[in-house]
Amino acid sequence: MAINDHLAAFSMSGPDVAAYSEGLRRFFRERAGEDLFSVVKPPMRKLKAIAKRGRIKDEVDYYLVKECAQSLSGDPRFADLAETLMTCLAEFELAVSETGDGG
Repeated sequence: MAINDHLAAFSMSGPDVAAYSEGLRRFFRERAGEDLFSVVKPPMRKLKAIAKRGRIKDEVDYYLVKECAQSLSGDPRFADLAETLMTCLAEFELAVSETGDGG
């Protein structure tokens, strides 16, 4: 299976997608000794859509943003995007802590 088939999980939603995505990242980290997104560029189209929407809508978005925003912040080309995503991340975490559901 091509790497893009696996990476598609990071831009999909569904009950098992977050677990699959985390398992894939853990598997890669164990085998390669580094994070998947340090080798393969993150799904920018999905990240830009989240930033444009201005909020994280579910756990799948949350874990994607959580894993990618920090690495993007180190690249001046994506500093604004990273800042917006970090704001979305903080707001989602606050909503979860207040309501328990993120929505």
